Amino acid sequence: LKRIFPQRWLHRAREPNRDCSPLATTLLGSGAEYLPFHVYQMYAHSGGILGKELMGQWIALRGELWPGLFSLVLFAAFGAPVITGVRLASDPNVGYWIGQVGWIVAIIPPLLVLCHIAHGSAGKPRFYLVVLSTLVPSLIIFFTGYWHWGHLGK
Repeated sequence: LKRIFPQRWLHRAREPNRDCSPLATTLLGSGAEYLPFHVYQMYAHSGGILGKELMGQWIALRGELWPGLFSLVLFAAFGAPVITGVRLASDPNVGYWIGQVGWIVAIIPPLLVLCHIAHGSAGKPRFYLVVLSTLVPSLIIFFTGYWHWGHLGK
């Protein structure tokens, strides 16, 4: 906790901060007026809790989480569609009437593993790797689902 928050942030101010705005109170809760003034200024001048400066500080403090947390979220998001696509592809009735197109989703997990390795070696987010690991699997899943849905009406 001391690494994340400097010692001066861990105590409550003796006097409430009377300059506290309603927005800071809304974003930070009822204890916003007890924040030290420099912490309040950081929230007020960064555009709120999702402001660029504050988000940049959060990322700088937790840089070691970058590739692992991102990959975990991607595997959680794409896990169910990949399993569904493989189950559709392995079903003999779907294979007879629609085809084996569902097997194309099986390339998503190796693609995510390769992107995780590349992100880990780069050490920070790279635009093309993020697009390759988010947009490409989404399009593969979309067009595979559309292919299966399109053949249902025939």
